[in-house]
Amino acid sequence: MLRSGGTRYFVWGFHSGLESRYNSINTGDYAFLYVTSPVSAIVLGGFVRSKFRGDDKFWPIDYEAGDKWPLRVDIEVEFLCVKDEGTWSIIKGCSESSYDRSNDCSRWGQYSQELIGDLPYGLMNKRPMLGSIIPLPDEDGTKLRKFLVERCTTIERIRQVNIDDVAKDVSSRLFINGDIIKDVANAVMTGNVMLIGPPGVGKTSLAKEVAKALSDVPPIVKVANALWFRRDVIGGETIRMGSVEWKSGFVIQAYNLAAKNPGRYVFLIIDEFNRADVDKAFGDFFTIFTSPNPEDWGMPGTLIEEIRSYRERDNYAEEFMKLYEQYSDEPLRRIRIIGTMNVVDIRNLFMVGEAILRRFIIIEVKCPTDTSDVEGFLNRYGKDIPSDVHKEIIDFIRGLRRPPKSSKSRGRLCISPGSVKVSIQLLNNAYVNGIIDKAKNPHEVVRDHFVNYLRSSLGVLIGNELKAFDEAVRELISKAG
Repeated sequence: MLRSGGTRYFVWGFHSGLESRYNSINTGDYAFLYVTSPVSAIVLGGFVRSKFRGDDKFWPIDYEAGDKWPLRVDIEVEFLCVKDEGTWSIIKGCSESSYDRSNDCSRWGQYSQELIGDLPYGLMNKRPMLGSIIPLPDEDGTKLRKFLVERCTTIERIRQVNIDDVAKDVSSRLFINGDIIKDVANAVMTGNVMLIGPPGVGKTSLAKEVAKALSDVPPIVKVANALWFRRDVIGGETIRMGSVEWKSGFVIQAYNLAAKNPGRYVFLIIDEFNRADVDKAFGDFFTIFTSPNPEDWGMPGTLIEEIRSYRERDNYAEEFMKLYEQYSDEPLRRIRIIGTMNVVDIRNLFMVGEAILRRFIIIEVKCPTDTSDVEGFLNRYGKDIPSDVHKEIIDFIRGLRRPPKSSKSRGRLCISPGSVKVSIQLLNNAYVNGIIDKAKNPHEVVRDHFVNYLRSSLGVLIGNELKAFDEAVRELISKAG
């Protein structure tokens, strides 16, 4: 039974007499679907994504025993062994007809039959019977899968997305300019991305939301720090319970996740990238990710040999060695790294080093110059704030973000969305807790309360930025009277 969604799935059913064997199947297992007469061949392979019972009749014809074959599995198809232009129409025709009278079934199995003579010795010696479930040893399953993937038609499973839909969805939650969201989504489908900009503009939230929009695999999120070594990023030697072992870093963990989720992007988000000692932590990272282009990426042979040389390895490393032998660098090329970096002035970006800049697509996330984020936050977090205060806050933030009239005066202030959001939440709580009377004049609410909340959420205690903020506030308050 063919099912088409964001990816390609095939539903298969077993008769109720196979319940004990069916119960041994786990989600995540790899399955080869062998169709008996007249196909008599493996026709597809893929991962079991779900198990369920169905009360509807599985086959369009009546099974002689009256069984509806209720034990179902949902297989995400990795490859199809069919050599024909009308691949899906053939499968659909076969699955919807009597299994012993379909030309489509014969055509489906034709290419698979041609492969039988080339199968490695010992594989498929035991042919499945109608409705049977036969477990394969891991080693045989790995060899068979590799053999068929190389010769059959691999199904593309990278989620196809509409960039406009992604921008609309993400902006509804983050109130970030849609063009920036489109730029980021488009860039990460090409390679690794570094988001730079002042603190509080939403870089980390943007990275997480774009990752969720482009993949159903939860992203790995790490916050960089000055204590990171190569062992944290890639992996390396460590002492555990008195023994020396090889411990995996988050890049190896991301590889494993990608290998177990074929066709999907796996996102690794490294927050505050510039807090790490780049030379100390990212040497081998630069060897693996040599450019922004995934086609250039590869695990160095020296790293594979290093891991292999350790008798004791953590579970991630053990898993990696098995998966890498099977898939080589293909899963690595589906990893997408989104870094974030707090850079107040883009001219200071050189301080992080050219080695990073050459390996990432750089996208600047600037402070907003309009008040669309303010309106969004007020609607979402300011439900207890009177509407006339809403307007006063919007006008106030607009004034702070307005460019200075004279080049000799202060520069444009960065009133970040993060600061605005926190300030509105604090003000709303003040109304809820009775700290502010709802009848109080809107101008006085902004002057006596909102300004202080905003000042405390800027993330700076001293310096020119705080002085510029105080100066701008005095100017706006005095004009408002």
